[in-house]
Amino acid sequence: MATSVYKASKGQPSFLSLTSLHESSLKLTSTSSHPIPTMTSPSHSISKADDNRPTSFMLPDLVGHCKFPLVYHRNGDEIASQSVNWLDEGCPDLNSNQRLALRGLQAGELTAFCYNDCEDKRLRVVSDFMNYLFHL
Repeated sequence: MATSVYKASKGQPSFLSLTSLHESSLKLTSTSSHPIPTMTSPSHSISKADDNRPTSFMLPDLVGHCKFPLVYHRNGDEIASQSVNWLDEGCPDLNSNQRLALRGLQAGELTAFCYNDCEDKRLRVVSDFMNYLFHL
């Protein structure tokens, strides 16, 4: 998948545009003529029964409008690791695929971005909850 991001200059909106090349691949492009991203369906995959269905949808650039700095909790990696290990060791019924998914989720890292200035023990509680919630 090719990727490009359009960075806006002052007064211009920023956006991402997804355009389908064929059924199995998408190309991410940027253009200055579209203020909002567009996802276009391949014409050969639309049947006559689907003629009234939309052929595109708009994706707003939510990240580009954020003016806040990206801040990570000072002990986020350590706490995220502790949380994953706690759930991994406490759930003997998890199979190998579930254990890989648990580690790949990175819920602890997400909480370290969301709760970047809380106490370590509070971050651990939220991290444990997020890991547990997504692996019920």
